[in-house]
Amino acid sequence: MSHYDAIIAGTGPAGASALYQLTQKGLKVLALEKETFPRYKACGGCLSSKTKNFLNLDLSRLIQTEIFQVNFSYNLKEDFAIKAPGPVGHMVNRTLLDNLMVERALKAGGKINFGEKVVSFNVKPEKIEVTTPQTTYTADYLLAAEGAAGIIGSTLNWHKNLTFYPTVTVELEGDFPLIREFPQTAWTDLFPSQGAYGWIFPKGEGVTIGVGKFSPRKKVKLQEIIEQISQFRLNLTPEFKIHPHPIPCLHNFNKFPVKDRVFLLGDAGGLVDAFIGEGIYYAAFSGELAACAIAESKNPKEAEANYIQSLKSKIYPELKAAGWIAAFMRRFPKIAYKLLKDHALMADFYRGVLGGEKSYQEVTDRVKNRLFLDSRLPQWLIKQIRGEKTEKPTV
Repeated sequence: MSHYDAIIAGTGPAGASALYQLTQKGLKVLALEKETFPRYKACGGCLSSKTKNFLNLDLSRLIQTEIFQVNFSYNLKEDFAIKAPGPVGHMVNRTLLDNLMVERALKAGGKINFGEKVVSFNVKPEKIEVTTPQTTYTADYLLAAEGAAGIIGSTLNWHKNLTFYPTVTVELEGDFPLIREFPQTAWTDLFPSQGAYGWIFPKGEGVTIGVGKFSPRKKVKLQEIIEQISQFRLNLTPEFKIHPHPIPCLHNFNKFPVKDRVFLLGDAGGLVDAFIGEGIYYAAFSGELAACAIAESKNPKEAEANYIQSLKSKIYPELKAAGWIAAFMRRFPKIAYKLLKDHALMADFYRGVLGGEKSYQEVTDRVKNRLFLDSRLPQWLIKQIRGEKTEKPTV
């Protein structure tokens, strides 16, 4: 039975990041990946500039289009655009991005067993047993980077701390007049009555269209909204083959995705931005934080404490702030849309977060202060924003 310092389940951005960092630090690590690479990954494929800069990879061969402008609409009306002096988004093929991150880990000396899926694990006082259909391994630590539907998070019952937002995407090839006229513009359409939003991203020789629910309790047929957007924007009504991929967002920030030397990373931990659905940045970042906590700690208890502290100081505040904005938009979509449309501060907020120049925490405070001054807002809502007691339901 082979023993490792750490075993990683999954080699998406979280697992590949952890494998690269742990290998660089001289630990004996094995990554178990159920798929063979390159493999298809359902994803919009838009990297924020913050994410691109953090990954520190040469993405020049992968970037298909750069986004300098985002166009918004409300029920496909009241369009307005937010422009940026530099690119705020970078369209890439997610399959190639994941493969590039895996290649970097392998070149650093990382070991990956492709086509080998974790089916169970058993935590013992001196080791963790990890079982696959092929064999059983042991390790000091187990890192779950297998996504929100993985066996490890399910076994730990971590799902009760997550909210799942259904999302579907479709990729279309072709020459579209809208994209020809606005080749560096992304389109975001809000459908508040249905609790949904949609987007169109220009992507090389075609587009990616997606729809997500920002109110998971509402029942809506996402495929119908994709067809509505494509007909309105692209004058196209084909039969779509959609790819579902629910977005898992942590909602209980009093809990931490680590227990008994098992660390949950990225989507497995629900470390996803609830406002714009950004997951790649937090996946790679959490992989790095977990690797550092393990490599730089004297014992498992210290490693767990260090990972928790890193989450508390570097990730949780941003996710909480993003969640506040998402909740505000969900509960008061018309007010939020008008504020984004009418106030330069909100547009500056959007650009700053995407570019990595501003934190959600910093800008959310500024947005709240601006909301206090807005005469259109009722006093009960102002009290909610201030955290004061009110008879109305809280945001």
